[in-house]
Amino acid sequence: MVKWAIELTQYGLEYKLRPSIKAQALADFIVECSTKVSAGDRSLINDQTDWWILNADGAASSKHCGGGVMLTSPEGFKVYYALIYKFKASNNEAKYEAVIGGVRLAIALGARKVRIRMDSRLVVGQIKGTFEAKGENMRLYKDVVEGLLTKLETYEIHHVPRLENQEADILSKLSLGGIPDHLKRICKTEIVDMPSTETLVISAVFPLEVRTPDDWIEELVKYITQAELPNDPEKAAKIKRRAPTYVILDGQLYKKSFGGPLLKCLLPQQAQEVMEEVHQGVCAAHQGANNLTRKLIIQGYYWPSMVQDCIQKVLHCEVCQKFAQKKTRPATFYTPITIAIPFARWGVDLLGPLPMAPGRHKFCIVAIDYFTKWIEAEPLVTITEYQCRRFLWRKVIYRFGFPEHLVTDNGRQFDNQAFTEFCSTYAIRHTKVSVAYP
Repeated sequence: MVKWAIELTQYGLEYKLRPSIKAQALADFIVECSTKVSAGDRSLINDQTDWWILNADGAASSKHCGGGVMLTSPEGFKVYYALIYKFKASNNEAKYEAVIGGVRLAIALGARKVRIRMDSRLVVGQIKGTFEAKGENMRLYKDVVEGLLTKLETYEIHHVPRLENQEADILSKLSLGGIPDHLKRICKTEIVDMPSTETLVISAVFPLEVRTPDDWIEELVKYITQAELPNDPEKAAKIKRRAPTYVILDGQLYKKSFGGPLLKCLLPQQAQEVMEEVHQGVCAAHQGANNLTRKLIIQGYYWPSMVQDCIQKVLHCEVCQKFAQKKTRPATFYTPITIAIPFARWGVDLLGPLPMAPGRHKFCIVAIDYFTKWIEAEPLVTITEYQCRRFLWRKVIYRFGFPEHLVTDNGRQFDNQAFTEFCSTYAIRHTKVSVAYP
């Protein structure tokens, strides 16, 4: 401010405080808002209400790569769309992908006039033609965008500050977390597996009307009508094997079904439309892949890859995946077991005589759990049936419950029948317990 004041001193400027404008503000407001709208201005206003507004932005980093689209209808309704890229892309490529996704969404919603807003001056300049697209990827992305924009009646693209494009920027970082809850609830998410330069066909260069027919139908028709075969011997042998099951009626190729009517052979685009109508059309039931294939055959349609296409259709159907029946049968057959608790087994043994310890202890009784390898031990002065029974009740049964098996060597080391007497009594009182002698 001081520098500007020094520069402007030569002009003799006078500085005054701004007075109150309470009364003048109301007068200015009435003058500005009470003017009559002419017929030309009214048509201009109506023309402006037909425009859709598209805000797009993309973001790329080492952890995340995605795009965000916010589409506003002429009535003011907003559509939030998030794109998650499963491939590596630069920041400019991510912004191009967001524009492509937004234009595709606008075309699908029936928009004819779209005003695109982005905060990337480079992408906006390349689409307008004021900037040169350097690099093969940038030129391909530019061609894809131009091909999609030709499907619109008219469009405009503008560069806006980042503050005016905040919602699209937030949507582009949807998978990173920290997204407001109101956007998560109303936002639609799409996962993009491949770049648009590989999956989209530029309509300006390859229009849909001039696409060649599918190879398999054309080859079969040529062989049936003109006996022409391709140069590849494998394809020629395959066509010869398949040709007897096809017939041409009124210029249309049909397949002979087993014991049924002729099946009309469809091109890929026709097959996609028929499959979508049968699966989720007016009278759809969202059936599985096998039922969908059978229903298409009953309706009289056929194409070679219909089983695989139906499987992919069901896998990508959100309703089918959300409400699919979960399989409760095990992956393998059950293995029956003869006992209820197969691992409730303890091994018991007596050790000694050992060097005499304090308290005249020179024997030891040990019990080991077969499953957990837990060890219980207690020193003994003498080996009697009472001491063995007391040890098993206190150290094993009270703490771990009744074991299914007690494994012992029958006390042959010491010529003692304490274990035998106890185990026999124990087995009689509790019939579920058995004694094993290795």
